[in-house]
Amino acid sequence: MDLVNALKITVPLVWAVASISTAFCIGAAVKSSLSALTRQPEMFGKILILMILGCALIETIMLYIIMLTYPLISKL
Repeated sequence: MDLVNALKITVPLVWAVASISTAFCIGAAVKSSLSALTRQPEMFGKILILMILGCALIETIMLYIIMLTYPLISKL
């Protein structure tokens, strides 16, 4: 198998796995923050800020994966 065929298989798989894992991680973060809000509703502001920051960091991982693998597409 040459490099071009390997990239045709690998890059879409990497993007699929990264997007699915990002979705699960964001879902887990939102679930945890909602359960924390049900226990302590007075901490709404702090929990919301931490949840948004965490979701942004999780989404950044997906963007890094896209930026690192995007130059490989030009070789196809």
